[in-house]
Amino acid sequence: RIVSHGYWLELFLPVYRRTHPEAGLRELAAAFTAAGLDSRRIGLGLVDSYWELSAPYGLPPSHVWPYWLENLDLLEKAFESPGGGFMDRYYQRHSRRNAFNALRTFPRPPGRLLNLLWELALGPKSERPQAQRCLAGASDKRDRLTAALKAGSAESRLAAADWLGRLGEKTATDALLAALKREKNEAAKGAMMQAGEQLGVPVDQFLDRAALLKEAEKGLGKEWPEALKWFPLDQLPAVHWQDTGQPVPTAIVHWWLLQGFKLKNPEPGALLRRYCASLVPAEREALGQFVLEAWIAEDTAPIPRDEAEKRALASAQ
Repeated sequence: RIVSHGYWLELFLPVYRRTHPEAGLRELAAAFTAAGLDSRRIGLGLVDSYWELSAPYGLPPSHVWPYWLENLDLLEKAFESPGGGFMDRYYQRHSRRNAFNALRTFPRPPGRLLNLLWELALGPKSERPQAQRCLAGASDKRDRLTAALKAGSAESRLAAADWLGRLGEKTATDALLAALKREKNEAAKGAMMQAGEQLGVPVDQFLDRAALLKEAEKGLGKEWPEALKWFPLDQLPAVHWQDTGQPVPTAIVHWWLLQGFKLKNPEPGALLRRYCASLVPAEREALGQFVLEAWIAEDTAPIPRDEAEKRALASAQ
């Protein structure tokens, strides 16, 4: 049984390696074959494990990846779309996690899985960090990321900019600034500005208050979200631009609130931080405090008795 093999290997392999430090998964596979056992059961047990095994049996990466290089199909299978129901999806989450951990041991990502890893690394947030860690040793990382700044997906452009900033890839500065000039998506634009800051590029040149007002008026032309209609917009404290003393148009403040609500992220992006840095400090703090207290009051407001009874009845049924 795979489970029993895993138990005994976890127990005895570290002890064996005290006198045989050269032994790794590949050597263990050879021992399985010599004993008439299927060496792939080692990989199957690791991929299907409920426990996260970032360092199986205490082995260093150099003693892990050669085995996986000869059994890449086991890792490929972990990334296939799960069939069946809930439990199949549940088990595959563990398999994908363990496959990512296995791929992180490679000094360079294997070619067969390279395109898949890049797709995940620039894709949805859920698996983006794991895929990016697997691509740490990719030789063409800078070229791929600068090319992704022109991708059709705003999510991919955002991910590429964020990654370039964290890498401190100063050679990508020109490509990043060119992408920032043509970017229309606010989230991607904010990520590019933040990356620019990390690379030491002054990004104030991209702040355009007139354009911001036009964008706000256009964005507010649609119906205000039902889930945000409780917010006391008419009670928002006034704020002014610090350099000119001119009042910040109400539409702009409302637009900032709406954007934060749509992004579902309480952390302000680089673009919003830059604009808010231009406000009169005391007024900026008063505005932030008002928004915070309004949100807390809404979250902690008691439900009326009749509404609570309706919800309870609906849940009971």
